[in-house]
Amino acid sequence: EVEHDQYGFSMPDNDVNVTARFKALTMYPINIPYYNPDIINPYATYQGEVITKAPEGTIITLEYTMVDNSYELDYWKVNGYRIEGNTFIMTYSNALVEPVVKLRPRFAVTIDENIENGSITATPNANILGGTTVTLNITPAENYSLYTLTVTDDNGQQIAVDCKKFTMPESNVSVTATFME
Repeated sequence: EVEHDQYGFSMPDNDVNVTARFKALTMYPINIPYYNPDIINPYATYQGEVITKAPEGTIITLEYTMVDNSYELDYWKVNGYRIEGNTFIMTYSNALVEPVVKLRPRFAVTIDENIENGSITATPNANILGGTTVTLNITPAENYSLYTLTVTDDNGQQIAVDCKKFTMPESNVSVTATFME
């Protein structure tokens, strides 16, 4: 006799009749009653297909589409418990899934106050999400032109500037420049 979930046996020296009994899998609901679809649209998948129920033992993957990029997913809760990552194994009961989101950090651009013979402003200059395009408005004093322009993040890493624009990193930024006659 073969036990549950055991799919092999040792063949004896005589003929063997094999019979099998199958039972229908009980499907349990995956409930994702998220309250704010203006921020995030969460859903469950199995092997790439969106699902709303699954049998016990199935590895469920939790995915989402972020609607408002001011937020980011912090973690998932399943049946009230925080899970690591975005997968869980379906148990023999309903699964209540909740995405927990948080506001993304915002950053600022600081212009060196010691710049001489010209000025620089940044648009936007505060409350900036990483990934936002920042435009530098560079105004040399009369008879001067921009000589050097340096944009660095909090770690001192230089940020590439193209056509007076750069992409805000996930940190504050400092801008310094020199103007020459």
